[in-house]
Amino acid sequence: MLKDLPKHAAISLLYLLLGLSLGCYYTATYFGRSGWPLPSCEAISGVLLYYFSVINASTEVQAVHWMAAFLLAGYLWIVVLWFASRRILGAGSSGKDGCANAQTSDNRFAALGLSAALGAVPLSLPIPFMVWWMGSTDDGFSWSHFVSVCLRHAWVNPPVWLNCLYFGLGLAGFVLQIALFRRIWHTSGKRFFATYGLAIGVLLLSSIGVGLLVSYPLRTVLTGAAVRASIM
Repeated sequence: MLKDLPKHAAISLLYLLLGLSLGCYYTATYFGRSGWPLPSCEAISGVLLYYFSVINASTEVQAVHWMAAFLLAGYLWIVVLWFASRRILGAGSSGKDGCANAQTSDNRFAALGLSAALGAVPLSLPIPFMVWWMGSTDDGFSWSHFVSVCLRHAWVNPPVWLNCLYFGLGLAGFVLQIALFRRIWHTSGKRFFATYGLAIGVLLLSSIGVGLLVSYPLRTVLTGAAVRASIM
């Protein structure tokens, strides 16, 4: 398990970067009102999980909640793909290049997760531009201004091409992930797309379910903290 920690650290970082990039995008596009739905499993799952577990809290807490939602959505997708892999390759049976036997180990779970997380890389590529653009002021770049925009204390006007950029990168990541898993699963196109499509459906339903499940304890904890703060 310990030898897989670097892989899990990389997976977590990739999904946190995805959350940061999409947080910048949806904030810049007026909280998603003028943003487009993106063709990315993790992007849609993260948004669903966030909004179904939405909490009435400060924007700082909501920002942390957003990032955590994408990390959780990413690992939820990995779990769904793990079970799909076991179904396609056959748990405990031998497959091409021994891939099926390896699927039952923690090492293969981490490797599978890393392959899935690589599909999030294209949507994270605009981060340097988004940070620079959202933090730009008349006097140059300001980190505090970037944070203010992220926390919705300040505003920016998105360029007309921003939606196209993110949609294109989301599509590129989706195609990359499909290519990676077609190589991993070694299966025919019809069976692959049937299983992959089913996995996406399970992911979206699971995201809604998990969001509803965690919303109650989140709201209870935050409400209790708010009451204690008001008393003090």
